[in-house]
Amino acid sequence: MNDLSCLNKTAKMLEVSMVQSNGSYDQLKCVEDIACNYGCPCIYVLESFLDEAKREMREREKKIPIGCGVGFPSGGESIEVKLFQLEQLLAHGCDELDVVLNLGKFLSGDHSYVEKELKSIIDAADGKPVKAIIETAILSDDQIKDISKLCVVCGADYIKTGTGWASEPTTIQHICKINEAVDGQIKVKASGGIRSLATIQEMSELGVSRFGVNYLSAMSILDECKRIDEGLH
Repeated sequence: MNDLSCLNKTAKMLEVSMVQSNGSYDQLKCVEDIACNYGCPCIYVLESFLDEAKREMREREKKIPIGCGVGFPSGGESIEVKLFQLEQLLAHGCDELDVVLNLGKFLSGDHSYVEKELKSIIDAADGKPVKAIIETAILSDDQIKDISKLCVVCGADYIKTGTGWASEPTTIQHICKINEAVDGQIKVKASGGIRSLATIQEMSELGVSRFGVNYLSAMSILDECKRIDEGLH
């Protein structure tokens, strides 16, 4: 299979996740199977599954990074609690971090609090990639632009559009508003309601380089890629 195949190209953008409250060991194994079989760049699990995921990746002799959320999914914890959680995650070998920003503070106009929070987490992250979750589905267009600019100023590695726990999905308009604000100064990870290959292809054309998807959506998307590749060759 050549490097330009739909399957190869798409798999390298998928961060397969198990971050809903009904996650189980069986689901974790499915997430790991997909990532290992297709070469996905990262998997995300709930914190309580981190040790098991690290152990199983060692047994599989795979070096796929494992990420966890900080302040997931509400972001309402204090800075001190988030920093303690971060410390624990790093101690257990977490490789990447999805940080839910304190949107309540942001929506209340206390942008300096959110900036202090994110900078503190980035400083304590020991060089691990920090993806700042802004939950686009609950923000206005202007709020998306303002919080995206804040993420750039703080030095986050990625803006991530959502937790996947919101009632509405990430849309093309959300991506466009982020792009207008950041002008390529930060990478973008789309997550929350990403269910189709068509959505991934459209968003990737707008510069999105990573997608957070659950394992069922990942399998459906990758199966569609296989059918496309089989039709081309």
